[in-house]
Amino acid sequence: MTLCSGAVAQSWQADLSRDAAYLAGDVAYPGLGMRFTCHARAPEHGNVIDSIWFESTIAPPSQFLIGFSDPLVPLGPLYRDDLTLFVGQTGYRLPRVSWNELNSGWETLVGVSDRMFAALPNATRLVLQVGNTQAWELPVNGLATSLAQAQAHCTTAWQGAVPAPDLRRMAERFAASNCSDFFTLGPQAIRTANIDGDGIPDIVLDYNAITCDNDNKRPGVCGASLCSVDIFLSRTFAKTGQPEQLLGMSAELVPLSNGNQAVATSGNLSICQSTEPCAFYWYWDGHSFTQLQQ
Repeated sequence: MTLCSGAVAQSWQADLSRDAAYLAGDVAYPGLGMRFTCHARAPEHGNVIDSIWFESTIAPPSQFLIGFSDPLVPLGPLYRDDLTLFVGQTGYRLPRVSWNELNSGWETLVGVSDRMFAALPNATRLVLQVGNTQAWELPVNGLATSLAQAQAHCTTAWQGAVPAPDLRRMAERFAASNCSDFFTLGPQAIRTANIDGDGIPDIVLDYNAITCDNDNKRPGVCGASLCSVDIFLSRTFAKTGQPEQLLGMSAELVPLSNGNQAVATSGNLSICQSTEPCAFYWYWDGHSFTQLQQ
């Protein structure tokens, strides 16, 4: 293992920002390729599409997003489980870090109550071990003060967070409108998901799991075999008033390496062009659903 120095005579700095959608505390060291970032919904609960953080991974309340870039963590597979941060003499294995193609960096989430995070303000030495081949000695000057500033900036909003729009209620209204107001929800009809990565729960409404209490029994958005799958994204619904839509015989949620979830829709024989069942995987790319190529 080689020990590489990432330190020069500078200091960690906290950049505290806000717009109508989010507050953010970003702690970074110039040129190092490592940062700690917290986010919180702004009190005015503005449209996330207009936010400077719209295409960023949003850290949930009481968590910090830790980011790394090359050369600290070299490019490779889409995720890694082999990063250890030594705070003083104690090593802490970091949660799985995932590659974010949009931001061209590695990311993981750590709670403010995590033992490693709690130890950082008192650190006299930091070493990031990457696998078993390389370790970086990181600077500590200014880290404690900067982390405290960022956390204080986000904590006020965490404690007084404005409730997110009630997307579940919106989904129930859409279900009612497609069933002449009377319907029965199956166990998988409405599910909470993390699809757009903004820290606010999204809702998946699968009409395949809904029975209308009328003569037709099937919702109006169902064909002979396929039904609409409506996805209520917190990032888009507030602006458009409409869910995103996919088609399928059923819908499932599938975890992605970046911490978000994809929607898997199953197809019938004509769509699959096979006698075997098939599934299509869709992820939110920040603008629309894109099919994940396997």
